[in-house]
Amino acid sequence: MQAKAKDDRFLTGMARPAKLPDWLPAEDLAIYEQVFARNGWRGPLNRYRAQDLDYQQRGPVVNKRITQPAAFIGGSLDPVRRFMPGVDGYAAAGAFCDDFRGSTIIEGAGHWVQQEAPTATNGALMRFIADLHPRASR
Repeated sequence: MQAKAKDDRFLTGMARPAKLPDWLPAEDLAIYEQVFARNGWRGPLNRYRAQDLDYQQRGPVVNKRITQPAAFIGGSLDPVRRFMPGVDGYAAAGAFCDDFRGSTIIEGAGHWVQQEAPTATNGALMRFIADLHPRASR
């Protein structure tokens, strides 16, 4: 993608895929289109608009640890993983976890890993659950 001009629209410069990926059927896309046409983008985008506020209000959780068992599942192609040049955003997934059970990086999946690779995602979740409750896997 190239740099955008001041008046460019959001998708200017983005490559248009020849077809939708298998994990995004046209029927699903039509539902999303209807909902966004009816309700707009404000709600979905507010999560991103609040990032500075989140940072300012994070005081109660600074240096707090996650004490319950935790695991991380992500896609190898998730652009969030490379937001900071030269840094793998997934490398320290368990840094603040007392009982980190590991990371599963699903090759070829992007940001919507649960939609793009549901079988692999569910497998990782089932392994996590089995690790928590070994008798459940018998």
